Amino acid sequence: MDSIYVRGGYRSQGIGDQLMKRSLEWMDEKGAKAKKILVTTGNQDALLFYRRYGFRLRRVVLEQMTSYNSDDYI
Repeated sequence: MDSIYVRGGYRSQGIGDQLMKRSLEWMDEKGAKAKKILVTTGNQDALLFYRRYGFRLRRVVLEQMTSYNSDDYI
């Protein structure tokens, strides 16, 4: 899965829930051994959304950009 995104005007209607449930079911049917999700820093709403489906924060990856500006982070 590359990404799930529901436009603002369509949120809170169960669309994201159905997309996640169907995606997870499909992965189970295909025998997926692990399911991992990458969430961009600061996207707390996404973390809360994925938590409802059993995903938990397990690691933090730090990345140094070639043009480092401390204002771009945290």
